[in-house]
Amino acid sequence: MRFFFQALFLCILLFRCTQAERINFDASKGSGLVINLLPTILNANATPFNSTLIPTSLNEGVSTSVSFTLTNSPSDSTSYQFVWEDTTGATPTLSPSSFTFSGSNSAVSVSLLPIDNNCLEDNMVLKVTRTSDNQVFRFTFAVIEADKCTFVTSSTYTGNFNGFQNADANCAAEKPAGLPGTSTDYKAMISGSTTVSSVVYQRQATLVSNCNMSTTPGCTSTTNWVLKAKTRYYRADATTLIFTTHASVPAFNFVSQSFTNSIAGTTGKIWTGLSSDWTSSGTSCLATFGSWTYFSGNSSYGDLNSVTGTAVSGGSLSCSTPSAFFCVRQ
Repeated sequence: MRFFFQALFLCILLFRCTQAERINFDASKGSGLVINLLPTILNANATPFNSTLIPTSLNEGVSTSVSFTLTNSPSDSTSYQFVWEDTTGATPTLSPSSFTFSGSNSAVSVSLLPIDNNCLEDNMVLKVTRTSDNQVFRFTFAVIEADKCTFVTSSTYTGNFNGFQNADANCAAEKPAGLPGTSTDYKAMISGSTTVSSVVYQRQATLVSNCNMSTTPGCTSTTNWVLKAKTRYYRADATTLIFTTHASVPAFNFVSQSFTNSIAGTTGKIWTGLSSDWTSSGTSCLATFGSWTYFSGNSSYGDLNSVTGTAVSGGSLSCSTPSAFFCVRQ
């Protein structure tokens, strides 16, 4: 019985094969099956440069020398132009902006300095144009972001939240989904020292007023501070610049400058424990176990709608009054 079914299957298969239609390769309608497949396989705009020498990512604000080397040396001189594409509101630079390759000179180092106008993890595109035929080649770089996003918690908290580590946890819990980084990348901009189960948690910008910005810039005893020097900080919309810290110290010079924009552009208060010169105010809901532990005390706060020193030290507020946290990406 088994052999009967095998024989039957073979007969059916042979019958179907005899009914197969003829396939015509008509040269008048193309160049044949194999040749017609070539356009989908070959990229007509393949780069003439050795792509293994070109990185896929660049650090924002850092000049990087990138080698553009022709894979095949040209028989004649060939010029290319280099330009950043879509730089609205940003100021990236490059040098040189053009170069003429030849048989004896088939490589050029281009200094690329990517800068965007937000705090998001973006890509930037370099457009390279061959002037002889206006052929365009594009190179996309992932920009490793130097700017920092921030946000203000929507929830408010009384001042006895038991230290900055708990403020950080609240920042992590409220991180907007659209902002880059992980939730634990965001820390609260507050100052103080708290002892919990014999462990001391401390965060402060400096012990020296304004970090000596007007003379010889330098902070002292900076501990777990959330700001960095020479860094731009943006609101939660990722495009509104709040301020840029001093080139040498992780603070802003309120003595001679104002924020570009307020922290939030709305009325409200944030806990800071800071004086306007970035030293700890000494009033941070202080009790036996340190800062941010006393419900009946007082603390300095920041004004969310201010561009002056009151943005970080707007006065004294009762610790029983709920206020928000200003959360900063690290």
